[in-house]
Amino acid sequence: MLKNSRNKVLIATLALALVFGTTGCSTQSSGSTPKETPAAPTATVNVDIPACQLQVINGSSTVTLTEKELAKIETVTIKATLKKKDGSTQEQEWVGFPLAKVLDTAGVKTYKTVTAAAVDGYAKEYTPDMVKAEGTIVGYKLDGKQLDKDGPLEAVLKDSPGNMWVKTLAKITVAQ
Repeated sequence: MLKNSRNKVLIATLALALVFGTTGCSTQSSGSTPKETPAAPTATVNVDIPACQLQVINGSSTVTLTEKELAKIETVTIKATLKKKDGSTQEQEWVGFPLAKVLDTAGVKTYKTVTAAAVDGYAKEYTPDMVKAEGTIVGYKLDGKQLDKDGPLEAVLKDSPGNMWVKTLAKITVAQ
């Protein structure tokens, strides 16, 4: 008799599993579409950033940021006026990363000066106010096109003359 009861319980359990397995545990009526569970938020990655490396030197520590790390920084678009040596000006639209956020991404929190240096050694020193100014960026796109002729990155200071900008930006050195 005990064996017969076990068989009945087993059959009932299998029957319920079969019913729930084929119909699901949903309370939706037939003909309705299931609601999708929203995906967890993810970081927005900017896929149009060219392959690049930017060294950030802070004392004895060097951090190399690649396009993958830079892509995690929110981009900005600025209108800048390039003031040339001959006095002429050129209106430009730049896309890039705020320089202060680039430093933050590299773990730099405080500094007295920041020096941006090009591949060829050309360098310019910036004060904290210049670094934090709206419109001071590490640009990678000029007038809708990626930089390629002069290198993938350029230090752009919207309110400074062109000789303060650094083409082919390769290294940023922080002085404490």
